[in-house]
Amino acid sequence: MTASDSRFRLLWAALVVLLVAAGALLWSAQHQPWPTPDVVTANDLRERAADAWDTGLDDETFAEPELRFSVVASSGETVHEQGGAPATPIEAATQGALVLPIDVDGVQVATLYFVDDAQHAALAERDARVLRAGYAVVVIMAVGVGSVLAWVELRYLRPFRRMRRFAQDVAGGDLEAPLMMDRANAFGAFTESFDLMRVELAASRRREAEGKEARSVLVAQLNHDLRTPVATIAANAEVLRISEQDPRRGARLDTIVAKTEQIRELAEELSQASRLEQAVLEVHLQECSSHEVAAVVARSAERIEVPSPPDALVSVDLRRMRQVLDNIVSNAAKYAGEGATLHATWSLGPETLRLGLADSGGGVPEEELATLLGRGVRGSNALGHPGEGLGLFTSAQLMERMGGSLAVANLHPGFLVDLEIPMA
Repeated sequence: MTASDSRFRLLWAALVVLLVAAGALLWSAQHQPWPTPDVVTANDLRERAADAWDTGLDDETFAEPELRFSVVASSGETVHEQGGAPATPIEAATQGALVLPIDVDGVQVATLYFVDDAQHAALAERDARVLRAGYAVVVIMAVGVGSVLAWVELRYLRPFRRMRRFAQDVAGGDLEAPLMMDRANAFGAFTESFDLMRVELAASRRREAEGKEARSVLVAQLNHDLRTPVATIAANAEVLRISEQDPRRGARLDTIVAKTEQIRELAEELSQASRLEQAVLEVHLQECSSHEVAAVVARSAERIEVPSPPDALVSVDLRRMRQVLDNIVSNAAKYAGEGATLHATWSLGPETLRLGLADSGGGVPEEELATLLGRGVRGSNALGHPGEGLGLFTSAQLMERMGGSLAVANLHPGFLVDLEIPMA
């Protein structure tokens, strides 16, 4: 069990304890004794009213100024009222008043409406306690659900999305950036396996590239070595043909000349096929906004804040643009030195959107800039770093095939890679 799992389990245990406590408070608040009205005081007021009915009711009859009650005669006339007490049955029901008849000599002469404020206060306090306990239960449940969602996000969803992006990058041909490994999530072991697969795929790609390069060199050398003897054979056959009088020998010399030309053509086709084998990355242009390109930049260089670009519609292959940017960012991380930063700048030209990516490293010697975009060329600052010198070469080729360009320069200090992206 990881440290994060332990923390989440402690949090859930605390939430369960709090939830049980809040539930107990809610239950006790709902089941506390229902407050009863002050019947004794109400009967005392009714008896006073009955005793003083014949002589008339006044303030001296009721020496309880803090009480809320009213006496309403059977005719509907309010004989006495204090404290804003109700005067009709509907008002009494609305305010929760106690209703008592006032009898004189066995005849009901009036009605007493008595409002017990103490009872109402107790009811209000009971309702408030129930409401507070209910709020506590809701908050604790919300925190519990949030913690579960956070745990699922950290342990399952985030590493799964990271692995999915990694798989997309590998499918797109990017085998340089390693997959971040975290043994604390459920995919830790799988992550390590996937990264080992990336390493093996990268090694296999290097071996494949080396094999293709060797085949290309071999084909070029064979083509060159074939041209000389074939040309010599053809020249000698043509000379012999001029002086040859025998038709049969002349025909054979013509055949030799024709076959040498056929060999030359086949060698040239083989050389062209070898050269075309290098262009294995297809480019599919599409119209998109400059902000989509900025999103690709931000994704390629997550540790920098990419400023918002000027509004523009460009023509680019976003998938290949990602590969270009990944190569640039990877080079910056590899060669600029530990702690180096990367800055992005935008500018808008009449036909291109210009993106500058500058690191804070030491750059390369000026005399190496002119050849740095060549195939297999690496700067002198690459010593001790793995690589084949294909990153900038491939990026420049892809930018050119997308109708743009890639250029490099020193900033003193720093190294700049300047990309020009064509407008749609």
